[in-house]
Amino acid sequence: QQKEQWREVASELARAGPDEVIVVRVLQIAVPLRYYDPGGLPLEALEVNRRVASLQELASGHTGVWMVYWNAAADAHRVASSPPFDPDSEREPTARAWLLGQGPRLLEQHDFVGVTILRFEGPG
Repeated sequence: QQKEQWREVASELARAGPDEVIVVRVLQIAVPLRYYDPGGLPLEALEVNRRVASLQELASGHTGVWMVYWNAAADAHRVASSPPFDPDSEREPTARAWLLGQGPRLLEQHDFVGVTILRFEGPG
């Protein structure tokens, strides 16, 4: 049994520059990230209670965008078997376009147990 690696994710996000933004895919992700403090940058949520914000608006004016996806395990006792990050499961149109290479350039991808983070160039 392994725990989701929120501490490691927060440590990686702490590298974000002051002109970058961290966008969590769903608001629930903010809870463990706030606990481990990813360096004091504000966290923006793309989806809050099924209402989706505009990724373009959240990213506007930033030199980089860190997207955080939670790859939740179906069974909390089998976290180590969390499904791998699947970009094809993204349904929000702008985020999907970014994941498919039709947006800002992807600079980095880091896969942790239960969590994936992607760093994109700012939308310019």
